[in-house]
Amino acid sequence: MLTIGQKIMECRENFNMSQEELAMRILVQQLEENQMTPDQDTLFNLSSVLDIPISDLIDCCNEQKILH
Repeated sequence: MLTIGQKIMECRENFNMSQEELAMRILVQQLEENQMTPDQDTLFNLSSVLDIPISDLIDCCNEQKILH
């Protein structure tokens, strides 16, 4: 019988997906659904990949904290 980790690995490999790709998909989903607030490194990486100023992302994070 497979462990949950083995099952995740098997399914991930069936999609020819690296661990990093799977982690990024999960992270992005959680961020977009406001289930987590990104840390400084994540904000920096997102601003670079999305080609937007980090200040735009920080403003959104700060606004979100104020609303909660």
